[in-house]
Amino acid sequence: MTTSHPADGIGKPAFTLIELLIVVAVIGVLAGLLVPTVLTTMQKAKQVQCQSNLRQIALSVKTYATDYRGSIPPTYIQDSGLYWCNLLAKRDLPSPNTAEMADDERTGQETVFICPSSTNQYVELGDDIPAPDHDNAQGWYRLGNNEYKTDCSYYWNGYVGEDEDLRERFPSLSVNYTNPQDITIHDISEIAQQSATAMVMDGVFFQEGGADQPERIAARHRGTAGERRKTNIAFYDAHVEALDRDPRTEGGDIDWDQESNVGDNLDLIPIMVREPELSDGPPWFMLPKR
Repeated sequence: MTTSHPADGIGKPAFTLIELLIVVAVIGVLAGLLVPTVLTTMQKAKQVQCQSNLRQIALSVKTYATDYRGSIPPTYIQDSGLYWCNLLAKRDLPSPNTAEMADDERTGQETVFICPSSTNQYVELGDDIPAPDHDNAQGWYRLGNNEYKTDCSYYWNGYVGEDEDLRERFPSLSVNYTNPQDITIHDISEIAQQSATAMVMDGVFFQEGGADQPERIAARHRGTAGERRKTNIAFYDAHVEALDRDPRTEGGDIDWDQESNVGDNLDLIPIMVREPELSDGPPWFMLPKR
């Protein structure tokens, strides 16, 4: 006796349109739940990488000070045209020589001098300083002379101006070895509170020839008030902190004037405050007045 079988696929149940729509809807809901989690995890990973970069920089500075009898790396060496990041890169920190690259070309990730959350652009800030969470405050610079340059997206607590009072108060400043009488190099032992003195942080190093103002400190990482509201800072004892920018006024509005004197306005929470007698000077993270 011969038994006939139906052709393959014939008689098998198929999905109805309603069932397909339900499956698509479920997938959409799951994706909606997972995507924010994935993005948050990626942002957290970048923040952790940034903190690792800053910690490596801080430890390298400590090693530099040990090798040079306590001297802090200068912000800028006028004779050679090199900056602090060039000096550290030449010593022991990974960073390629970018002298032959175009200014708008960003290097790879084999460098500790670029925050992974910084924007991929060459930033030049003028007098109109954007808010710290603005794209133009998130960029990177290429610093150094024509023979040696290094991309850098971190703000160094240094000073390159001519004000003698400020030169005495910043941990690091520009030096001119051609004129020894113009050299003032601070010793790391002069910093009485190394755990409270900022060394390097999120932000962009400004330009040669003027005072580096604290408004260049950027907010690159996710904080309590949303995207790009948190700033990583490495201190002179080599520890790193993430400071959250959430300055609320009485009306609940965000006030970006975070470097101003706080006074009696307890509703304004600055990420850094200035010394009271220096309303236009550096923030409150430097050498004590001598």
